[in-house]
Amino acid sequence: MNGYLPQRGFTLLEVLVALVIITLATTAAYQAMSSSAKTQQRLEHSTFGRWVAENEMASIQLGLTPPAVGETHGSSPMAGRLWNWQQQISVAADPALRRVKIIVSAEHSTGPSATLIAFVLANDSDE
Repeated sequence: MNGYLPQRGFTLLEVLVALVIITLATTAAYQAMSSSAKTQQRLEHSTFGRWVAENEMASIQLGLTPPAVGETHGSSPMAGRLWNWQQQISVAADPALRRVKIIVSAEHSTGPSATLIAFVLANDSDE
């Protein structure tokens, strides 16, 4: 016996395996958070877009905006952003009704955030 205690510790291979495991776990956690953030953003866009569409539809239903046949564009603020909308109004199968389609998208967005379709009574002046 030479008086030395045997050295105890991790081998290089054990340290590398531990680093690989930590890296994989960190990557998986990052991907899960990223996916969750994207899902939350899509839900936020569709919710606010739907609210803008419902506000425009309420304006038509209350008679504040007459349902004239044709296409109209505009924008509305909601939740600190500007939302672009497009109304497409056409005569329904029943001439007393108008089919109203409202498509809403966030400013600088590539696709629609929400679409709302409803039927409203035509104005007497439309017929």
